[in-house]
Amino acid sequence: MFLPHDALFKQFLGDIALARNFFEVHLPADVLSQVCLSSLKRVSGSFVEPTLKQSHSDMVYSFETPTGKDGYLYCLLEHGGMRWQPCNGTWSRATTPCRWSCQLFYHGETSPYPYSLDWFDYFDDKEAARRLDSEPFTLVDVTVIPEEDILKHGMIAWLELVQKLVRVRDMMDIAPYLIRLDKRFPLNDDLFKSLLYYLFQEGETASRPLFFEALSSTTQRENVMTIAEELRKEGLEEGLKQGIQQGKEEGLKQATLTIAKKLMADGESPEKIQKYTGLPVEDIARLFH
Repeated sequence: MFLPHDALFKQFLGDIALARNFFEVHLPADVLSQVCLSSLKRVSGSFVEPTLKQSHSDMVYSFETPTGKDGYLYCLLEHGGMRWQPCNGTWSRATTPCRWSCQLFYHGETSPYPYSLDWFDYFDDKEAARRLDSEPFTLVDVTVIPEEDILKHGMIAWLELVQKLVRVRDMMDIAPYLIRLDKRFPLNDDLFKSLLYYLFQEGETASRPLFFEALSSTTQRENVMTIAEELRKEGLEEGLKQGIQQGKEEGLKQATLTIAKKLMADGESPEKIQKYTGLPVEDIARLFH
């Protein structure tokens, strides 16, 4: 089964440069000080139960510490709106508390068992390991991070902003943020196209043509126009066409005016609003008076 949230998350965090960006922004300072981000590598493996694949994704990375030791970072994406907990070495749906118990069966030549049963004894920094094990997990909740703060996160802000806003905002509300990010942290073609397809799968907008027109001002104009044509051919604009054919131009104009007001509230100039919406100059002038 194709899962858009999972696919976009893994494509962005599968890019090591973006993974470094993500961890640099979000790891606690004391943990980050022990991670040589230049050594970061993605490793295979997943700890999510098969029954939860539709709501969770995970990524595992290896790294070296400043002293040359090996370490691992684990990143879990929760996009299903459910409570979860670790159980039996995997992530599972949380219903009742999960009890952990570990037994070691030994029949070696040396008797009695000659090694420590405290697994923290096997860490170079025993106290740090105990502290990390006893603390709550580090949470990156994009739903509560202000958009202006996310814009400071570098290239990973593309992923964070889109997954924060895709369910709660019209795509035209997201467009000004994407335009700003394109000026500061332009994406490569593959990531940009994946993000745009994701928006059209998961997001909603009063007018796709206006959204495409807004993004045509970015460095990705060619890709934007190509995707717009592909979607048109696939018939994703059929509903809009039928609305126009049934005489709903006035409804579209009202939706466009609403978008123009939002752009004005975001501080866009009358010239840019006219470019993005296609509204007559007179209509836009009335919005500013």
